[in-house]
Amino acid sequence: MKASEEETRSRLGSLDDFRLQEMLVLRRGEYTPKAFELAREELARRGLKELSLEEFHSSFNVPRITPSGFCERCIEETVPGSPGNLFSINWAFGTTLTGSSEPCYWCGSVIKRKAALFFVIPFPSKERYRVLYTKQGVFTDHFVTRLLKDSGGRGPDEQKLTDRK
Repeated sequence: MKASEEETRSRLGSLDDFRLQEMLVLRRGEYTPKAFELAREELARRGLKELSLEEFHSSFNVPRITPSGFCERCIEETVPGSPGNLFSINWAFGTTLTGSSEPCYWCGSVIKRKAALFFVIPFPSKERYRVLYTKQGVFTDHFVTRLLKDSGGRGPDEQKLTDRK
């Protein structure tokens, strides 16, 4: 059910300046052209100008999205790291990423734990990863991962240093 123009105006009028600018700068794909037009009108009514991406980041201290897809905050709490090859045999045996916690508002990544599957029962390891899905399907998922610094695992730089000793 589509909201009427008056309902949309009312909702936009109730947003604070940050949420209104966020809608126009970061969330373009989530709204109709008419909603953008109404949001711009609301900004003008408030005497504000539409910010560029750079102005938005500097005005509201919002983390930037890096080329990897993770935001700066998620990059800071992780190190480069992969859970390795994940596989399962009939979804009963193998390795997988389990759980889903602490979703990041900015980049959409979640925290998951690597686990071994044995008769469908996951046995989690200490390693926790920030996971950013690029494509999700019924039988396969495409994602990028970064190892959390506090998970007990070692990033590739730490591995190289300790392997030389």
